[in-house]
Amino acid sequence: MRLSLGLAPVPPLVSAAAANGTGPRPSPSRQTCRLRPVTLFTYMTIACAPVWAFDVLTANNRSFETTCAEQDNINIPLVAKGAAYFQVRATHPKYPFVATPGCGADFSASLCCAFDFSGCPAVGTTSALLRTADLSCQKIFDDGVNAFNLCTEQSWWRPGAMTVTVHGAAFQGHRLVLNRKIADEASWPEVLVIYADGNVRLKAHPPAGVGDVCPGSSVIIGPAAADPLRPFIDITDIAIAPAQPCFHVRYAGGGMAHYCLAVDRQAAQLNVAPAYPSDRPVVTFRSMWVADGNADVDHLDFGSTSLPILSSWTAVGGAEWVFRRAVFSRHNTSAPDITIRATDVETTLMPRPWKRLPGL
Repeated sequence: MRLSLGLAPVPPLVSAAAANGTGPRPSPSRQTCRLRPVTLFTYMTIACAPVWAFDVLTANNRSFETTCAEQDNINIPLVAKGAAYFQVRATHPKYPFVATPGCGADFSASLCCAFDFSGCPAVGTTSALLRTADLSCQKIFDDGVNAFNLCTEQSWWRPGAMTVTVHGAAFQGHRLVLNRKIADEASWPEVLVIYADGNVRLKAHPPAGVGDVCPGSSVIIGPAAADPLRPFIDITDIAIAPAQPCFHVRYAGGGMAHYCLAVDRQAAQLNVAPAYPSDRPVVTFRSMWVADGNADVDHLDFGSTSLPILSSWTAVGGAEWVFRRAVFSRHNTSAPDITIRATDVETTLMPRPWKRLPGL
């Protein structure tokens, strides 16, 4: 099977009625087999059954109001019956913006966080993900296009570190940072951070003429526990195939995931093949909203429906979820919109055995 990581459009989604559970779903498109992980790189077939061209996810609203500008009060786990293949895509906000120092973080209305993140609550905030004062980082790979740094953090909130392996060399740390060269410029901006608690931050290369853009919302890829303030799933191991780049991730609670990155000036996209228990979320969206205009996200779009992100909805089904800002935000102005999309198996399944990928 040929692996394609381009940013070409995926096939059309199911109808809005089918996605929302109010109409018939399409006929099964193929026979597929479920795989049980046996070791880091081997699987055992346990069952075969027809699957739908697109798995329907259910988004659950676990969000709450806050006055803290860096508290992740937007908490939306997405659950599927069985493992769904999915994409996480970061795109620039639709409104015009320019890069600003400090990413334009606005703490003027915050009742708990200062600009340096002092005074933030001990749990449930993005301050730990953004803080760099107590980081110690080492470069573990650099081929002139992809540069990987692995960082340890003295105040890391979970009990252990993760092991990161590239070309047979193993390292320990709490966050893996990828800087990738812009194709038409001698610049290597940060595009991806994977944290040992399962959080992933993703952003595209900046538009031409813009030095860099901000991180903002995050996703937890993996079967995160449903903690109301700070869900997490501890990562034990990451094996990197740096040329693609691709990542094979193993979780402390059981299960694995494999994902590959494509990035350009328009978007950054992770194609994800999960292999972990389905009784927990497939992926969890995490962000912040204090008010429209002071938020990393203010609307959720699915099908033909658009909802304020912190409204009274509880659980809704769909195949594609767009977490975006409809209102210009003075906080992290250039931070990306995030789309999570259940995809056709053929477009996302990674080549097997994964161990044959360079670097694994």
